[in-house]
Amino acid sequence: MLRRLVRYLLGTLRVDVTGGDSERFLNRCLEEGILLWDLRRTPERLDATMMLADFFRLRPIARAARCRVRIREREGLPFLIRRLRRRPFLLAGAAGSLAVLIWAGSHIWVVDARINGPGYLDPRAVLAAAAEAGLRKGAWKARVDVNHVTQHLKSRVEELSWAVVRVDGTRAVIEVVEKGAVKPPDQALCVHLVARKAGVVEQVIPFQGEPLVKKGDLVQPGDMLVECALRYWAGGRPLVLPGMPLPPRADLARTVVAQATVRARVAYRQYYEYPAVEQVKEPTGRRHVQWVLNWNGRSII
Repeated sequence: MLRRLVRYLLGTLRVDVTGGDSERFLNRCLEEGILLWDLRRTPERLDATMMLADFFRLRPIARAARCRVRIREREGLPFLIRRLRRRPFLLAGAAGSLAVLIWAGSHIWVVDARINGPGYLDPRAVLAAAAEAGLRKGAWKARVDVNHVTQHLKSRVEELSWAVVRVDGTRAVIEVVEKGAVKPPDQALCVHLVARKAGVVEQVIPFQGEPLVKKGDLVQPGDMLVECALRYWAGGRPLVLPGMPLPPRADLARTVVAQATVRARVAYRQYYEYPAVEQVKEPTGRRHVQWVLNWNGRSII
């Protein structure tokens, strides 16, 4: 592969050698270090392929062997460049088209806002806040900081509880979760969020309630994921050393309906039974011929 690439970059020629002593011509090429390949000999001529740089060294060899060398085919980058020089507008158009494609691919042309929640938030508000942070149609992708846009959305739009920005090619997608607009239920009503299947927790996004699991925890069906109570620390937030976890909040503030998005990796198992002995039909190759007499739509053996 590398050899073919080098030959294409340097250029190759397909030549016809006629007349004279072709054996002497080949021997002299070998002595001079001229590489010939893909040789084909006929009673009238000798066909060979050679490098472009070696062609200019053939004149004394052909004269000594009394042969005539004629170029039949040209292939390689030097000949392509020579043809393109004759068509400057074609070359300029190709270079301009490539530049336009590179320029268009380095910008964002589509910005979508996907809102999950009650539906009271206008998508235009999310797009306007993203535009303030630099994410808009026609923005250069290298100048768009996804983390900065996410933080700006959370601080600018108070109705958001979670936001993420993804850039895929020339398309940007803003996914946000709107805060629950449902009125708090009766204080006596308490609804927990429990697991339906066994799995390993991958992501926890709480909306209401106290989360009891975190990423990497193993849960079983029926395990409580989010508690329906909002808890706090009596006497305010305690002081702890950096790197140490906070103590659990034990005092009950009020009860709510637990709401959260919990994603987990779930495994499924399937069970099949196969017989110990299975009958398989295989053709034996034997033939059976039977003559049948058909008359009036009936078969008579």
